[in-house]
Amino acid sequence: MYFTPQTDPHIDWVRVDRNALQMLEKAREIAGIAFIVTSNYRTPEHSEAVGGFATDAHTQNPCSAFDIACADSASRWKIVFALKEAGFPRIGINTKNNHVHCDCDATKPQFVLFEE
Repeated sequence: MYFTPQTDPHIDWVRVDRNALQMLEKAREIAGIAFIVTSNYRTPEHSEAVGGFATDAHTQNPCSAFDIACADSASRWKIVFALKEAGFPRIGINTKNNHVHCDCDATKPQFVLFEE
């Protein structure tokens, strides 16, 4: 496993969606580069405080949403490609905060690539 409680403190190990975590493991393997998860579960209040919404994918329990740090376009390409190949139906790109978002929230539009 690439992701563990010891190496990934920004994953909420109680609330994380285990199927989505397996998909993230697969994506990490496909990409062949380290994935640094910067966000997973957030309370509605925290999500709003950091620019999200009270009902965004990060607030779902279990939580399938992950933000992955991304410093350059070559890494961004590898991450986005790998997330798609691993089966994530929702991928967001945030160049302002240098991360790629992914989730499997079935209550949101599916098979989308969006800017955050």
